[in-house]
Amino acid sequence: MNLDFESFLGHFTRSGKFTYRSHLVSQTLPVRLISHYLIIGVFIMEKFIDFLVQSKYQRLLEWRTTTKRDNYPLKLSKNLLYEGLTILKMWKELKKSFSTINFFGERDIYNSFTDAHNYIFIRRRQIQTENILPILDKKLIEVNELPYLKFSSFRERSENACYGTSAQIEEIEFTYFFHTAAYELIYGWSAAGLMGMSKKEAFQSISTAIWEGVDFNILDALVEAFGKTISMFYQPLPDY
Repeated sequence: MNLDFESFLGHFTRSGKFTYRSHLVSQTLPVRLISHYLIIGVFIMEKFIDFLVQSKYQRLLEWRTTTKRDNYPLKLSKNLLYEGLTILKMWKELKKSFSTINFFGERDIYNSFTDAHNYIFIRRRQIQTENILPILDKKLIEVNELPYLKFSSFRERSENACYGTSAQIEEIEFTYFFHTAAYELIYGWSAAGLMGMSKKEAFQSISTAIWEGVDFNILDALVEAFGKTISMFYQPLPDY
């Protein structure tokens, strides 16, 4: 199965069943239960992160194939900027997931993770199309800071890596992996908020590691915490 991470949940909706296997459990679940287990079931949540990691590696390998080596690091830096500007633009909305109430005065706007995540995904695409893409090339030379990243320095390292060593390229790949995967986990965190979870509960559901002292109101802190989580799954690709 070769799916983008964004279509991960949609695949379950179309297929009607999801079979998850590990060394501890093997079971088939109906779709109506997937959203619940995806959030609070340890094994299903691990699968969610596993698929995110797989998706990021697929994207890197695809770009290695379709992009010339001397432009590849710049492609990664531009795409990281694209995703970074998106989450900056969405940050206030993402936090509101934990304070929004429905018509009945209840916090659980959605009872399905699939629906909550899809709501955020559609809003994200709208922002990217209307607000980010038109200014991306201009911002590429203007932006100095992204959440938990000095982008101006990263941009310079990307330029140097274009004709540099494989080790320099690997550094750019890791930075792209760390930050963009962290953003995806933050979107999942916000989706959990739309299901009525507190910020801490949502964090513990999305992350396979628990980090002490995370300030859930600061985007940089969440990028750092989720980035550290996802980096535990990182393995360098072969030299390029």
